[in-house]
Parts: sequence; C-alpha cells; structure tokens
Amino acid sequence: MIEELLTHKDTKVTRRYAKFLPEAKKKAAKEAARLLARSETEKRENNVRDFKIKSI
Repeated sequence: MIEELLTHKDTKVTRRYAKFLPEAKKKAAKEAARLLARSETEKRENNVRDFKIKSI
C-alpha cells in the first residue's frame, strides 16, 4: 500500500528509501494506531446509543 501511495512500481524501491526515514515510519504508525483507536471508540459509542431504551 505504501508503494502505491508513493507511486513506486516495485516494493524494492520503497524498501531502499524506507531505511532513511525511521522517524517518519514511527510517526505514521502512531497516527494509524490513533485513527484506528478513535474509530473503534466511535463504533462502541454508536452501539451504546443504539441500544438505549427510550422513556415513554
């Protein structure tokens, strides 16, 4: 997927440049984890709202 975003036709090119960017990889991984966690939290909150019983 990363090679697609960078428009590399071969994963070898991506690997060649990736070794120069360890901090960028860490930052990208942290951001991906944050977005996934936020998505899961939102899903749980939506499920809780869906199951609340309304008072009559």
